[in-house]
Amino acid sequence: MNSHLTCLGVVLAGGNSTRMGQDKASLTFANNSLLAHTKAIMHHAGIKETVVSGNNYQVADLYPNQGPVSGILSVIAQYRPQSLIILPVDMPLITSDLIKQLIMHGQLKQQATFYQGNRLPLFLPINGFTELAMNKVKQQMSLNSNSQQTKGPSIQDFLENVPQQALKISDERLLINTNTPNQLQLALQQYSKRNKHEQFKANR
Repeated sequence: MNSHLTCLGVVLAGGNSTRMGQDKASLTFANNSLLAHTKAIMHHAGIKETVVSGNNYQVADLYPNQGPVSGILSVIAQYRPQSLIILPVDMPLITSDLIKQLIMHGQLKQQATFYQGNRLPLFLPINGFTELAMNKVKQQMSLNSNSQQTKGPSIQDFLENVPQQALKISDERLLINTNTPNQLQLALQQYSKRNKHEQFKANR
């Protein structure tokens, strides 16, 4: 385990983006790409290093076409961090404060930590429970790859036997995924409105 990587940021950008019609990570959001926007959120949350999971990015999937769990396992295998904070590339309304809360509560209890009703974003400590869960899903994904099965285990399946906690969130809209052009446009409108409100408060 890499003792220098106490908490590694992971942006999941390996989806097919079928409903969006093009690679989500490269879409423009608030004068940036969605990927750059997501990495900036991680940076503002105090994450010193963030990697991108996806076949077109830094960490290719060890088990192709097996979903986000394959991406998570691939990052762990390559970097061996003490813990991960995992964020999908298509959740642009989330704030750095929400990421900080996950890390703080997760590190305190050394448990997988997420918000109620959502398995992402996720704080994941790498410990014995996680290793056992990884071994289980690796076997499943190996079988899936051999049989050409294209749907891997869900994050909920992966966390089934991992100690976990779900935090309350006051505004679930901050965790909205942008899967279609319309959803992306609505998210951008909400983001712009929020920024104007924050600027107004700062200038009072």
